[in-house]
Amino acid sequence: MSKQKTELLDSSQFEDDEHKSLDQLLGERSTLRLLVSTDQGMRIHELPSSGQITLGRTPDNDIAVDDGSISRYHAVLHLESPHTITDLGSTNGVRVRGNKLKPHEAVVVEIDEPIDLGSVLIAVQQSAGSLRPRRLCSHAYFEVRLEEEYLRVENKDLQFAILRLQVPKEISKDLITSLLESSLRAFDLVALYAPGEYEIMLPDIDAKQLKETVEKIRARFKDQTYTTRLGVALYPKDGRSPERLLAKACSEITGIDPAPKLQDQNVILEDEKMQRIYRLIERVAPGKLSVLLLGETGAGKEILAETVHRLSPRADEKFLRLNCAALSETLLESELFGHEKGSFTGAVQAKKGLLESANKGTVFLDEIGEMPLTTQAKLLRVLEEGQVMRVGGLDTRKIDVRFVAATNRNLEDEIEQGRFRQDLYFRLNGIAFNIPPLRERPNEILPLTHLFLKSAGKASGLAKLPEIGEAAQKLLLNYRWPGNIRELRNAIDRAVLLCDGDVITPEHLPEEKMRQMMSAPVPQKSPEPFEDEQTEQVPMREATTPAKRIAFDGSLKEMERQRILDALEECGGNQTKAAQLLDMPRRTFVKRLDAYKIARPRKNVPQKKS
Repeated sequence: MSKQKTELLDSSQFEDDEHKSLDQLLGERSTLRLLVSTDQGMRIHELPSSGQITLGRTPDNDIAVDDGSISRYHAVLHLESPHTITDLGSTNGVRVRGNKLKPHEAVVVEIDEPIDLGSVLIAVQQSAGSLRPRRLCSHAYFEVRLEEEYLRVENKDLQFAILRLQVPKEISKDLITSLLESSLRAFDLVALYAPGEYEIMLPDIDAKQLKETVEKIRARFKDQTYTTRLGVALYPKDGRSPERLLAKACSEITGIDPAPKLQDQNVILEDEKMQRIYRLIERVAPGKLSVLLLGETGAGKEILAETVHRLSPRADEKFLRLNCAALSETLLESELFGHEKGSFTGAVQAKKGLLESANKGTVFLDEIGEMPLTTQAKLLRVLEEGQVMRVGGLDTRKIDVRFVAATNRNLEDEIEQGRFRQDLYFRLNGIAFNIPPLRERPNEILPLTHLFLKSAGKASGLAKLPEIGEAAQKLLLNYRWPGNIRELRNAIDRAVLLCDGDVITPEHLPEEKMRQMMSAPVPQKSPEPFEDEQTEQVPMREATTPAKRIAFDGSLKEMERQRILDALEECGGNQTKAAQLLDMPRRTFVKRLDAYKIARPRKNVPQKKS
């Protein structure tokens, strides 16, 4: 312990205590833990039942908190009953019950009482053995929390995970939650998805921690007499939207690919706009032109990408799917271009890249807008020269691949912001297709519903499929489907699990959420640029915009900003209602607020009087 730290402690009320390290104290019986919440997330630290614990920014504290508002030696917790906290003369202070402590002042704190150290929140809690049983949340609440977690981590270097646990329906919910308790943290969320189906959200967790948690859960259920299945999805590796993460976790249980292959299903082409797109794809597919697919997440871009490959002369060759958001920059380069032996730590032998392995075939670059700029530059050379150079290599290798790229971002705006190369955009945009969202294809909703109903029934082993009741059909048709086809599939999968009769009713669907986001009638739009089948190029200016929305175009930004301000005023600051008024998904609306530097409205703002 440093001299400064010793002097601070000697001047406190604990000078008679023998100070032990946290590791030494944890050798004794522990019934407490400390929750530490920072801007980077929440962490749980096990505490001893007695002794003193120092908190500060430097590593020689018992608990180091890496936050700029924390002093080198900020505070000390005394764990003898009653528990007290003392300010060690910190710069930003310690606050308990709203009162700032004086330097070296000790104050009694209760279990679960919030304590502010600068901008960091801490709380002493009872450890798992002393806590009441974990609350089992509803699926509706889980979806709300999932949406909030997605918005919190979006565009930040943070991760979270979704788990799906399947057990026999007759197993007690209390038994399941008790078995999960020892494997989960206090702030992890457990919800009932359907009878025998549980969903778990793990905030602020990385791949290593997730692997450890999954291993703990599997070990906990290993000795049970019944069969369990566990599905796992990590953001952003396995998906960058709530719907895709849920679909990925579900697919690991059901065995159904969340992006099913085109030849394994009947393609639904009831919408006139989609029929025109497919007719154009039939004309474009035989050539070598790069294809860019634009549209909201879950709208069906994966299926269209495979259609291009299936209808091309390369149909018998490899179709390579690559999610550009799923790999780190280093791994993405190594996976795409390959590497030579010794080119980086762990490269024990030379490896052929995915682009080389897909020679003569088609490469589908999903979420191309997430590709790092350095990788974009190397990909541009492949497009221009038809050659790849392995990481750490000196010689190029000639390849022949056809590129299909997809994104839910507006790449023109990304170019303006310096996040995407304009020359690469021109190369990828040989021809672009704007995939309309599901809410603009209402006549496809019920056919897709019946398609997914058959798939879910087959996965569940149902001898007889339930029917979609009239009230449920009306709800499905009027809902806005912000998650598009992927969200529809998730809803039908869950409805089949919940339905124990012959008819699916609104109560088997996420009814409360759906009624809050009902679609207004879709107005007739002026003809799209690609309506004429002679058109060779499909502009992307409305690539991610629903019918009522002004295109997110550089020359129209001020107009859209004013529309957002007007909508907020009209809806009394209610963001959800304002997004609905603009026919815009709420997540997109929130992004626009940040992009235009519009202050997020406070809740409970009085409605505008007419």
